[in-house]
Amino acid sequence: MRELKYKEGDIWDPQKVRASFLRLKELQLFDSVSFAPLRFGEQMGSRPILLKLHSDDPFELRVRAGLELQDIQEYQTFGGLAYKVGGTFMVKNPTNHADQFRFDADVALSHREINCAYNYPWVAGFPLDGVLQAYAIKYDQPGFIGSNKNLYTFFQQGCFGGLRHKTATIDVGIHLGFEVDRTSVRNDDVASQKQASLLAAAIDFNPALLNKRVPFVFVEPTLMLNRLDNNLNPTQGTFSLVSFRGMFPTNNTFKQSFFVRLLVEHSWFYSLGEVVSAWRVRVGHIFHRLFADTMPSERFYLGGANSIRSYQSDQAPPLGIFVDCDGHRNLVPRGGKTMVNFNVELRIPTFRNVGLVIFQDLGALSGDAFAEFFHANNIVAGTGIGVRYFTPIGPLRLDIACKWRKLYLEERRLNWFLTFGQAF
Repeated sequence: MRELKYKEGDIWDPQKVRASFLRLKELQLFDSVSFAPLRFGEQMGSRPILLKLHSDDPFELRVRAGLELQDIQEYQTFGGLAYKVGGTFMVKNPTNHADQFRFDADVALSHREINCAYNYPWVAGFPLDGVLQAYAIKYDQPGFIGSNKNLYTFFQQGCFGGLRHKTATIDVGIHLGFEVDRTSVRNDDVASQKQASLLAAAIDFNPALLNKRVPFVFVEPTLMLNRLDNNLNPTQGTFSLVSFRGMFPTNNTFKQSFFVRLLVEHSWFYSLGEVVSAWRVRVGHIFHRLFADTMPSERFYLGGANSIRSYQSDQAPPLGIFVDCDGHRNLVPRGGKTMVNFNVELRIPTFRNVGLVIFQDLGALSGDAFAEFFHANNIVAGTGIGVRYFTPIGPLRLDIACKWRKLYLEERRLNWFLTFGQAF
């Protein structure tokens, strides 16, 4: 009853009924949730609502497995067939307070992740959702296509606690935690260490940070404002996101390595008759830390199905040039300390569940010098066309984009993505 967004005697509001339904579904405690207005009370000037809840099983085990044929063009993945297996174990409502314990483990060819979380709604009687989580992530970085060795292995281990408050339009939260980061190479292989040093130079990364454990305490507040009429396929409204992450070393050896990472995003949608005009701006910056001392995982990147669609994931310039031990030239993403990204789309309905999209993507990355933004080679763009097939779980999307110019012979002029969901 505490999760209902209305109380007895309120003026009838279907939006409050819908918000109550979504909140009860979000708890993941019920196999089914339904609201049904009853007619017999209307004669007395009231409208009773029948709420039916069917509790889900208190324990749940999920397993998952899949295969994929990875794109040979992407630097950070192995070419050929890859796998992913994993599972989830859930304990629902163990203290009869709508709380939940969840354990997740996933293993892929170049990525392993373990998460253990406990969620507790209405902390201290306030409409705040609390979370305690511990995680361990290991990511193997081959560095270039054709390598049969992992030049880098990136580790993240940590824990955090957080609070979150969510309404129909506002989602605000904060996390406080501790994390240890490490980027390592194989100590028993001189050739691998040499290749890793060359790759570090190509992406402008300080090799002195290799094999070092860097402990951080961090604070991460986030604010989302959602005024969209439909989250899966918006036609009117705005969406805003402000994400702030401050990481502060606890070891004096790395006391100059603290940084603050800020990301601001705003999207807005207008209907022009049946045509929808969609716009988005994203701006990000990493304060204090020098670019060469910024871990590759913390940098900003452009390129992919949700940023600059004329480039493969993370493959937008500036890029580094890495020559492997066989003398082959390879392009590797360098990323940026500062990022600006602009997207605009015209979404045009055609017939039944099919729509056409015309889009333009722009963006730029820079390192320590803000003047890099104005370097012609760092400004990237793509123009394209797409098709949407609308399904109950969201639009199936096919986008084809063309680069405005090629900077490297290895690049393709055209690029395409097939995925679910709108670009933004």
